[in-house]
Amino acid sequence: SKISFFLYGIFLCSLYATLTLSRTKQSIRNARSLVHSSSFTLNKREDAERDGQYLQGIKRLRRLYCNVGIGFHIQVLPNGRITGVHNENKYKIPRCSSRQHSELETQQCVRICKKRQNRLDFLRKLRFLTMCSKMLQIFYKFVVESLLEISPVERGVVTLYGVSSGLFIAMSDRGKLYGSGSYRDDCKFKENLLANNYNVYESASHPGMYIALSKIGKTKRGNRVTPTMTMTHFLPRT
Repeated sequence: SKISFFLYGIFLCSLYATLTLSRTKQSIRNARSLVHSSSFTLNKREDAERDGQYLQGIKRLRRLYCNVGIGFHIQVLPNGRITGVHNENKYKIPRCSSRQHSELETQQCVRICKKRQNRLDFLRKLRFLTMCSKMLQIFYKFVVESLLEISPVERGVVTLYGVSSGLFIAMSDRGKLYGSGSYRDDCKFKENLLANNYNVYESASHPGMYIALSKIGKTKRGNRVTPTMTMTHFLPRT
């Protein structure tokens, strides 16, 4: 009877130890799952915060330069046309030349020559100021019309808004660029950075279509170009 009682005690102890061990393992599993779920929630929250910070992103004022042909900046005209403009000064500053008078000239001839020289200098200065005014107007018009407001709307997706014209750059389902007076899906473009530090802009609503300029500054249809072509590469400039 003592032996049976002893064996029964051993059996109870082993059973209790087994139950305790299983409970400990279950507690460890629950703790691991809780830690995993909390870390997953934390990572998800951090990603959401990063997305929120990205969506609140700073609007950039840039000009998009395409190094094709003589080099063009894309611009949005008030009539809705999208073209390229080249910042090139076609005016030359006139140089003033001074006349040398010999000592043998009479005073009257010297006086006449001085009057003519002063009149010529005055006309040249007036012409120079007129040219400077025209140059400033052309430069101001060029800078304002080619200035774009690049705003993020999604991760990697932006809109291109013409500051002067008040129109968005948009692309139709046929790949044609046009200026839109209101925000729509055609106005969204995926901004991808290339290895040469240039960007390509792919239509978000029409994948496979890209913004491009030809060698003469005209827009190309987005479905006829590829991101490997130079005409689709744009460098943001301040």
